[in-house]
Amino acid sequence: MLLFGQLPSKDFLPHQLSQSRFKTISLASVPFTKLSALPELPVTLGLLVLFSNGVWLQDCGSGFKAEREHPACNSQSGQLPEDPEVELQGYSSMKVAAALLGLAWMLHAAVALQICAFNIRSFGDRKLLDQSVSKIIVKILSRYDLVLVQEVRDADLSAVQELGERLNRASKHSYDYVISESLGRENYKEMYLFLYRTQSFSLVDQYQYPNPDSIFSRPPFIVKFAASDSKNKLVLVPLHTSPSEAVAEIDALYDVYLKMIDKWQTDNIMFLGDFNADCSYVGRKDWSSVRLRTSEVFKWLISDDTDTTVGNSDCAYDRIVVSGLKLRKWIVPKSAKVFDFQRAFKLSQEEALAVSDHFPVEVELTSP
Repeated sequence: MLLFGQLPSKDFLPHQLSQSRFKTISLASVPFTKLSALPELPVTLGLLVLFSNGVWLQDCGSGFKAEREHPACNSQSGQLPEDPEVELQGYSSMKVAAALLGLAWMLHAAVALQICAFNIRSFGDRKLLDQSVSKIIVKILSRYDLVLVQEVRDADLSAVQELGERLNRASKHSYDYVISESLGRENYKEMYLFLYRTQSFSLVDQYQYPNPDSIFSRPPFIVKFAASDSKNKLVLVPLHTSPSEAVAEIDALYDVYLKMIDKWQTDNIMFLGDFNADCSYVGRKDWSSVRLRTSEVFKWLISDDTDTTVGNSDCAYDRIVVSGLKLRKWIVPKSAKVFDFQRAFKLSQEEALAVSDHFPVEVELTSP
């Protein structure tokens, strides 16, 4: 709840707001905040100032009284009129209070949770020993409320524990994790690792999917999370396929879907990971035999023309697929995409490949 004399901090703002122009300035030691160009909100409140003895409100967009030419709205320095109280003309205290409550409601409703799947190639002690690489990994992971990490090769969990400690030191958020056993055929084993902000999610249950027919090279380690500010649950099914068996493994996720509906009585399920779902491993002609693709129950959020690879190839290996009406409603439109950390951190291709040969794929959910 937004109270008189109090504004949400920048940390409270949803991702799309924090990326817009956000400026904190002060007048007579009283803090106030300029918010402008707020995307995807029905009402744009351009400038909101809270004083100890009242409120000054100037609309810089649509909503109350559009005055786009007001100098405070266009000021790059954040300077306000010398006597801001005169701007209260036409606004009753009830209207101002309603405006504040409306803004609080919109900010709360717009808070987004970011979920990511990231294949960090051969993640283990050796990767953490490279300080430049490990710093980039931490920077990437700290962007998210919930992360699936694949290709974890760390039998004694020393690298996983060290990663968690570094993440907690680098972030203002507190992270915890849950991890599978070592999975795989013969000698090559990997683990599925979920890192999550404890302020955003709580772990409800976990389940290692059985693999009696060995259809999966690394059977899904399935987790159920609850959003910390609600009772709504979300099931995540990770999968890193064997490239040569990608079609069969992706198709078998339909059986996992049916199993989880029966086991946990929910169809709000997100399938995510390195499916190897493109190029020579899964061609156009193969999709007709993949039930996860042909059924209208599922929505594929990462398109076939997306490049999720760091190198010179152009393949949509990494995917996010969702089912369930509630979960579909929680998805922020057009938020599913690749995070190109090479471009974001201005790395050479060689430096980026030292981190991974995959980019993370991500999606935002409105707080369920």
